[in-house]
Amino acid sequence: MKPDIPSLFKSYSSGFKIGAAVSPSVIRSESELITRHFNSITAENQMKFGMLHPEEDHYDFTAADEIAEFAGRNGIGLRGHTLVWHNQTSDWVFTDPVTGGPASQELLLERLKSHIDTVVGRYKGLAYAWDVVNEAIEDKTDKVMRETKWLNLLGEDYLVQAFRMAHEADPEALLFYNDYNETNPVKRQKIHKLVQSLLEQGVPIHGIGMQAHWNIYSPSLDEVREAIELYSSLGVQLHITELDISVFRHDDKRTDLTAPTADMLELQAKRYEEIFRLFREYSSITSVTFWGVSDSYTWLDHFPVRGRKNWPFLFDVNGEPKESFRRVAGLASANGGSIKEAIGKIPPQGNPLAAHKFGADPYALVYGDRVYLYMTNDALERDAEGKIKENSYSTINTITVLSSADLANWTDHGDIPVAGPQGAAVWATQSWAPAAVHKVIGGKDKFFLYFANNASNIGVLTADSPTGPWSDPIGKPLITRDTPGVADVKWLFDPAVLVDDDGRGYIYFGGGVPDGLHEWPDTARVMELGPDITSVTGMATAIPAPYMFEDAGIHKHNGTYYYTYCSNFYSGQRATGSPPPGEIAYMTASHPIGPWTYRGTLLKNPEFFFGVGGNNHHGVFQFRDQWYIAYHAQTLAKAIGDPKGYRSTHLNRLFHNEDGSICEVEADYQGVEQLAALDPYRPVKAAVIGWSAGLCPANLVPASRASGPMSCKVLAGMENGSWIGVSGVDFGPEGASRFVAAVGDAAPGSLLELRLDQPNGQLIGRLHAGTTAGGSGKLVELETSVAAVSGVHSLFLVFAGNPQQSWGTLGYWYFKP
Repeated sequence: MKPDIPSLFKSYSSGFKIGAAVSPSVIRSESELITRHFNSITAENQMKFGMLHPEEDHYDFTAADEIAEFAGRNGIGLRGHTLVWHNQTSDWVFTDPVTGGPASQELLLERLKSHIDTVVGRYKGLAYAWDVVNEAIEDKTDKVMRETKWLNLLGEDYLVQAFRMAHEADPEALLFYNDYNETNPVKRQKIHKLVQSLLEQGVPIHGIGMQAHWNIYSPSLDEVREAIELYSSLGVQLHITELDISVFRHDDKRTDLTAPTADMLELQAKRYEEIFRLFREYSSITSVTFWGVSDSYTWLDHFPVRGRKNWPFLFDVNGEPKESFRRVAGLASANGGSIKEAIGKIPPQGNPLAAHKFGADPYALVYGDRVYLYMTNDALERDAEGKIKENSYSTINTITVLSSADLANWTDHGDIPVAGPQGAAVWATQSWAPAAVHKVIGGKDKFFLYFANNASNIGVLTADSPTGPWSDPIGKPLITRDTPGVADVKWLFDPAVLVDDDGRGYIYFGGGVPDGLHEWPDTARVMELGPDITSVTGMATAIPAPYMFEDAGIHKHNGTYYYTYCSNFYSGQRATGSPPPGEIAYMTASHPIGPWTYRGTLLKNPEFFFGVGGNNHHGVFQFRDQWYIAYHAQTLAKAIGDPKGYRSTHLNRLFHNEDGSICEVEADYQGVEQLAALDPYRPVKAAVIGWSAGLCPANLVPASRASGPMSCKVLAGMENGSWIGVSGVDFGPEGASRFVAAVGDAAPGSLLELRLDQPNGQLIGRLHAGTTAGGSGKLVELETSVAAVSGVHSLFLVFAGNPQQSWGTLGYWYFKP
């Protein structure tokens, strides 16, 4: 075996498991090949009824245990095959020990339960799936059920009983009905009807096993696709359980070949390539198992022609990869599977902060151990044909909120209804450029949210928490054209607020460039707020900001006050030492009102860093003894192909020099360092997001239908292949053993895949969520085991399992140590 070839199962880690049927002799002779290329194995014969249980009072687990121990030792998944079959089942099972006649129903069911309890129980926690019933469908006559002793003695109910017994023996194991000729148009309808009936009876069946004993000519690709789609329509998983591609036609009786011809190998390679390409289209397919490892040993060597060698696998008789392997492995590496691609914010990058929504004009409020970012809620506007239009800003009447304790994972708190009939400030029509501040008044924490009603006036809302609910304390604007000192301000917007160490508050606002006054627009203002922070006192004072455009900002560092703003875009000759167009400039003072001294610029226009310009807007804040700047850029909009004025918030470090100046900020996609690890052993809200793909604001809904607009958000209706990721999850040195999630209304077959370090990274577990279907809206805690995981990783939750329907609801999740 060449060590430089890709691992087959790793190549397909984003799609499905890659398995092989083995025996003790095969795992001894081909252990290296198995451990390198397969992450699932099936006992070829050693777990069948007759092999394990030859006599009523005697089990022989020798061979099966060797296979199971090999799987456990090498971290390979184990598929159990098979519990109930008409073949390889000892006659004693069906015989009355006293009369020698047929066993009674009671005795047969007792024997079946004892067998399933013993076998499934022995491999509980290791076998992730079982073929519970094998080949029960008739394919030679018009009858649906095959005539077997199981059917004759128990009736069709034997399948129901077998699945329920297996589920009781191991509630975590996936349970499958397995059959051959599964693509035959007549037989596949019978299989579909059988499994549909079991599902309608509430039988715990999770999937259909397609044996896939095919050849280089048949079945047709259309027949395979039609079978997959028919079975997938049931909302169950599909396992390809016994795949081999014979190099002979079904009617070819030749016995003279000692090696496959070149034509055979090419046809086989082409066949494998088209079949695996088809498999990868369906997320319902979660495991593909070959009925062998290499051509050195195959069950087809004597079937259907005795004494004839067959070469049906990806590896030749020496364990070397064939052209079939290269086609299959190459297909996997060409595309990452059905998992959706990240757009805008690519792991492990930290900027922009969100990929599922826009957010402009960021303003930070630090409260407790979290920072809250309030943003203008940019949302795509479309024309009558559905095409994205330029952002008019005219329909924005909500403010969106994200918060974080580590600056890597952000909780989406949803949108604050600010303006309009449904908003807190019914007198307003828009809500732009928010600012937020906290102050203790009367011994209670109070929170204040300031906003611009377009460029006409500025309002204020209050709340008892950073996320609301919010109310309008004065029922009218805080600052209007009638406010003293603002008559000449072109744009009454872009507030920034400071509550100083002495408890006194100040509001900074204004903007616009009167005709011909590019160098000295004289449109920046500051006013003192009243003690209630919802009123202003005195007259607004002008701030002499050169080339002022918009975007007031304020922060205090080492006793110095920093007024920051965005310079205008005048393209003519600018005065020496003045700010370049569209940059964040700053001024300093020893008092919040001034006088102010211009110092320079601290952040270039986004065009310089990201290749897409536009206006600039920012907020400077201190969090855990470090300084940061939040700003917006059209990076997400650029990534989806339509900048057109839709902004996204970014975050980078900001540094003050000893002389009071500020170092120029280096904006980038990398973002800032994560400040603390995420604890996976405490419930994590589904709305905590580091990265995402396929997520949009419509997927974030209130936790209950009766909840208010700013209640805890849950994820709902995620499409198949969508995902969310969180950064810096610390599983600790001993790691996790179980995963728990609160789930509701998930479509049948829905899965939540848990992957490490990247969206298509190592799969450590799958949560089967389809059992919560029903539309009640109630969240139910479900749990599953996970592979050994310790240390610090990024964790990705992939919504999968049902390509026909969107996922249900995910409220929160956590691990058990």
